[in-house]
Amino acid sequence: MTTTTPLAILVFPDAEVLDVMGPYEAFSLATHDQGTPAFRVRLAAREPIVTLRNGLRVVADDPLDRADTSGILLVPGGPGVRRLVDDLELREWIAARGANAECVLSVCTGAWLLGVAGLLHELPATTHHRTFDDFARHAPTARVQRGVRYVDAGRVLTSGGVSAGIDLALHVIERRLGVAARARVETTMEWGDAWRGG
Repeated sequence: MTTTTPLAILVFPDAEVLDVMGPYEAFSLATHDQGTPAFRVRLAAREPIVTLRNGLRVVADDPLDRADTSGILLVPGGPGVRRLVDDLELREWIAARGANAECVLSVCTGAWLLGVAGLLHELPATTHHRTFDDFARHAPTARVQRGVRYVDAGRVLTSGGVSAGIDLALHVIERRLGVAARARVETTMEWGDAWRGG
């Protein structure tokens, strides 16, 4: 029997567009071998309408208190993170929801929020390559990994910036569903060289 895993993406003002939309696209395209959707992807936010970086406005599917984070919780990065690292209410939400999720993912400086929420304690993790020093301050007990696209620490996975979130999503798809499922997504997205000759 195949199941559809709930996947909540936290969105907030000035989140990086591709941090949100790259994984959103990849996970939304992922299917079981029988063709049924593998993930139910939803945007979760405090506000009904959120303006991401560079003015892109998105409509949230769920308020934070009703978001289904039991499967996968994804936290993107972007300039807006700098205003959120001292937000105690959001930090507690990420900590509580992250502790009960099957899997927690971050893209780019979203790792800072996992760090201040206490989810990266003694774990290897990465973030955008220009922000390692800031990351170390927000996640002082994490083992910062440089020069990698993503880090799989088991239940918690982090990626570098922007497009690296797509690589992370594809890795999670392969880990949960297998190589064939990942290949289907890569081919549809024309990601890398998977689409050539198709």
